Amino acid sequence: MTDERNFSTEALILRSRESPSGDRIATLLTPLRGLVDAFVFGGGKSALRAAASPFVYGTAYLYQDGAKNYRKLTDFSITESFSSMRQQYESLWAASVMAEFIVRTQSCGGEHAAVLKTVLSALRLMDQEPSPPPKLTLAAFLWQGVSLIGLKPDTEHCVICGLPLAERSQSRRILYAPSDDGFLCEHCTKAALEPAFSRGPASQAVTAKLDEPEYREHERISLSLDGLFWLNQVSERGFSALETASTSFVSDEIASLVFYLAKKAAEGTLLSLIG
Repeated sequence: MTDERNFSTEALILRSRESPSGDRIATLLTPLRGLVDAFVFGGGKSALRAAASPFVYGTAYLYQDGAKNYRKLTDFSITESFSSMRQQYESLWAASVMAEFIVRTQSCGGEHAAVLKTVLSALRLMDQEPSPPPKLTLAAFLWQGVSLIGLKPDTEHCVICGLPLAERSQSRRILYAPSDDGFLCEHCTKAALEPAFSRGPASQAVTAKLDEPEYREHERISLSLDGLFWLNQVSERGFSALETASTSFVSDEIASLVFYLAKKAAEGTLLSLIG
């Protein structure tokens, strides 16, 4: 029997693209149905096509034909459009990375409601005036996303010796080793990787280049204990951890770590990161 029905749902539009036939397809993030692709019909001046733009949140009204696996967006009632965020290039870039991460990870392995809540918090934060640096908001979002998926490394203990990182790192620096999928304390780092560690966080041999399309496994990321403490605060407090972070706190070492973990979760390069 053909299943045909209309339904409405809370939704955030993540992206819109053109089909081979020229029709527009919108990807929506919903709390219960997850990611939903729906056709959006209408000409260039269509109010519906204008409303169904990326990073618009509200109530979506859809028609679904279950037998044909076909969905059509029939109306969209806008609640929030994040207009200030849209006018800032870096904020728009950060939002695009978030959207790609959500799509590539299938909303963090099916955590639809949690992901929707988290990305809305990030967009609202970037829509404020003043707002934290978008790169910092993006790092906090991706760290929470990686945690939802279950790929967050142990931030308390060395992956080699198992002892507390803070107690074993007098220089207040540690390394994240992709091959070990964890952090190395200073003692274990010096034993195995002293030449790389001694070059410091600015070295290309230690810090991953953000513009590289792929992260090479032999590279390792140097991170300060202060940076690790901030990531733990994000895990505990969410975006409220950004309230105590200054612009200078946005460092390439934190971005390198979080961006690598995000690409690992997505099982490949996030094109928005290098676009």
